[in-house]
Amino acid sequence: THNRLERINRVNPATVPTSQDTMKLTQCAASTGRHRCLIAPMPCSRAHNVRNPQHIASPFRHRVLRGLQPVKSEGVHIDANLLLAGSAAASIMMPAVWSYLRGQRFDTITAKDAALLLEDPGVRLVDIRVQRQIEAEGMPVMPGRDNQNLRIHAPWMRMVDGHYVRSNNFEDDVLFSGRVEDTTAFIIMDRSGDMTAKKAAEAVSRLKNTRSTRDVYVMSGGFAAWKFAGLPVDCTAEEGVCDVAPAVTQATEVVMEMEPGSANPVFRPKLLELLGPGKYSADELRQDVMSGLVIGVIALSLSMALGIASESTPAVGLTTAVVAGSIISVLGGSKVVIGGPTAAFIPIVVGIAHNYGVDGLVMATGMAGAMLVAMGATGLGAVIKYIPKPVVTGFTAGIATYIFSTQIKDFLGLGVPGILPQGTVVPAEFLEKVIFLSDHIPDAHVPSLALAAGCLALVLGWPKSWRNVLPPQIVAVVLGSTALLVMDGPMGMQSGIETIGSHFGADAIPHGLPLPHLPEGFDLNKLPALVSPAFTIALLAAIESLLCARVSDTMIDDRHNSNTELIAQGVANMASAAVGGLPATGALARTAANIRAGGRTPVAGIVHAATILAFMVFASPLAAYIPLPALSAVLVVVALNMGEWHNFKQLPGWPEKDAQLFLVAFFLTVLMDVAVAVELGMAAAVLLFVKDVTSTVHVRALPPAAP
Repeated sequence: THNRLERINRVNPATVPTSQDTMKLTQCAASTGRHRCLIAPMPCSRAHNVRNPQHIASPFRHRVLRGLQPVKSEGVHIDANLLLAGSAAASIMMPAVWSYLRGQRFDTITAKDAALLLEDPGVRLVDIRVQRQIEAEGMPVMPGRDNQNLRIHAPWMRMVDGHYVRSNNFEDDVLFSGRVEDTTAFIIMDRSGDMTAKKAAEAVSRLKNTRSTRDVYVMSGGFAAWKFAGLPVDCTAEEGVCDVAPAVTQATEVVMEMEPGSANPVFRPKLLELLGPGKYSADELRQDVMSGLVIGVIALSLSMALGIASESTPAVGLTTAVVAGSIISVLGGSKVVIGGPTAAFIPIVVGIAHNYGVDGLVMATGMAGAMLVAMGATGLGAVIKYIPKPVVTGFTAGIATYIFSTQIKDFLGLGVPGILPQGTVVPAEFLEKVIFLSDHIPDAHVPSLALAAGCLALVLGWPKSWRNVLPPQIVAVVLGSTALLVMDGPMGMQSGIETIGSHFGADAIPHGLPLPHLPEGFDLNKLPALVSPAFTIALLAAIESLLCARVSDTMIDDRHNSNTELIAQGVANMASAAVGGLPATGALARTAANIRAGGRTPVAGIVHAATILAFMVFASPLAAYIPLPALSAVLVVVALNMGEWHNFKQLPGWPEKDAQLFLVAFFLTVLMDVAVAVELGMAAAVLLFVKDVTSTVHVRALPPAAP
């Protein structure tokens, strides 16, 4: 139906297999424990003539249930279950990506291609902006075409109780707008982004009887790209003046992000912007110092908790926060990012330490730092931004789940001497750990559980208006330590609750920073085997730091330099490795707290690091009285806030391929490894990027050449 523009990759509807013709890969578990895979167009129970299909509901259900029976305190060994669970999770990666490559029912096109398509009367523009945005920005028009037949106004969002929610009338607004035929093609246009427009395109594609007879397109860049391309606009604002500047700015930002080789310097720290007379006032210094003190207090408990959760020491966590945090603030490409150890690295750090030792972890951290410097120096900062959001949020939720599982032991007080048999080690793998801890819930140490529950309730129930003045994390740690001193001192209860001093020694926190040194057991022969773990650290650090920088930009109306930020992250990780520290990156929660406390320049981050160092120098003996259940409660809150659990509730409304990628990244992270999730997520990102690029290739009929 389109004479002017035809898609190269149009799929013949007759060749698309139906659900009845689709061959499903079914994995079955026989009662003997042997596993077979077959391709069959029928359920597994029919293919194997199994009378009770309940046993086939999960391909590893039978083996897991059998593995539950012998679980005792001496340990759990269910490697076959882990292998099977990981294989099942990995096996859905290719169907998910394949479903996206074959199943997406819309194409992404540029604004100029959209204008070419709209010359055809059989193509309608679906404007999903709200009325307020249209009045402020204007509407696209096409000379020579009836504009009433050009545009369909179908808002994707609507205002409810002061908040925008998904409109339930969107599909009806499209179908019943008038002059919509069975062969009408739709171009979905948002304000400036593509994510909402793609969700709307998915909704239009799912409309009844539209999958094989209508084409759906998404205009990349939205109305901002339309205006930036110089296409005609009808201004509907008062006095006929459209709000052009914001749209041009947004479109310009898209172009700059897609061209890493722009005029922006590769390395220019934000701290340099403060140099010069009149560029930094005394009031700004006062605000930054106060904010840095608040964030330093918050980071004290978090850094010690992260050091313990990484199966290292609280001193290592504090050292990382001081060394890496100060370097990220001094050299970083963002004004307000607070760096240091983060919860996202816990599963990676634990896995590397178990497989390669502490020296291998330090070497991998240094190698990751060198990789980050190389990424920034070669201008790859803009490329990292195009990793699909579902992949990032998926493995972030998986990491949060893993972190939560690591804190159950200290939360229940299972580390108290005498609770578990001597020499018992909590399994590192997620499934084994869950089974082990479930088996030992009745053995929980009641005083430790009560203290942890109290600290958790305090942090969760702390009034928001008090958080910037008095952080709840440090309040929980101080009150927990005080309560323990009272119980074990004047009250003489001898609660038995573990503290940093009882677990790591009275001198667990040194009175300063260690000098650069090589780790014990340093061996250059390990370098080849550490390339993959180091790449995982570097990639996760890049993603977390740039995500943190982009969020902070929206909070302070600034623009970070992604390549400078990566170089700063790399130098910080190499310096952390030199003193035996952990991997570091931008910490989103601490950065947001810094902004809310009034921090606006890198000086706040420097003061934050100095605050932690001052604690180590002058007050380190006090850390020996901090109870481990209180620190575990702090990390439980971190995991709860980090997971973004609302995404699971919103999955039914996501585009199909986004939901699949999210679940794949989540289950790979939980059941297998963060490294596997990150690497396969990157592979999926490449495939999706190739699909997006190839889907915008079109053929346009040109007028015959003049004789």
